[in-house]
Amino acid sequence: MPDILTKRNDAQQQFISDYGEWINSEKDITSPDVASKEIVYGVFNDSRCVVFVPRWNAYACVHFLEAVHMAGTWRELNMMLSKSGYEWVLDYMGVPESPDEGFEPEFIDDGDFPFFPPERMWEWMPQDIFNRHVRFGDSFLNGMMPELPPEAMIEVVAGLEARGYQCVRDDKLVQAACDYCG
Repeated sequence: MPDILTKRNDAQQQFISDYGEWINSEKDITSPDVASKEIVYGVFNDSRCVVFVPRWNAYACVHFLEAVHMAGTWRELNMMLSKSGYEWVLDYMGVPESPDEGFEPEFIDDGDFPFFPPERMWEWMPQDIFNRHVRFGDSFLNGMMPELPPEAMIEVVAGLEARGYQCVRDDKLVQAACDYCG
């Protein structure tokens, strides 16, 4: 099995030490009631839209996606993910015949994975801000996806900060959390 910790950069290592309980616990990281007030935002989808996501949620997405891309077998995937993350994959793909069967993710390329940031903004973002700025665009395979246009970025940041959120632009983290290489 690949040594997942040796492949992380310093920022990811810091996240593991600060927020490791989210990755290695059975907490429901998709629940909006656990969202922190620290928000990262950045451009996504060839700069056609902006995504806002709680920082811990962005790192949880990166961890999930890293595990899915690195696991060679179902056993390795099970060792890398929390119980709830592994169960999500089982529900989506079905139970393998053997834990040593090769693992090939079938869902990543079109944004199908738990807590996909663009689809989850409505859960934590104040509804008046979300409703004022969101538009819906077609995703590759999954129908309509909420999008915030880049021209709304400054106003959305101001609205969130007025409500006590701390907003930091981090295009690279947002794109990694959305598994997007543009």
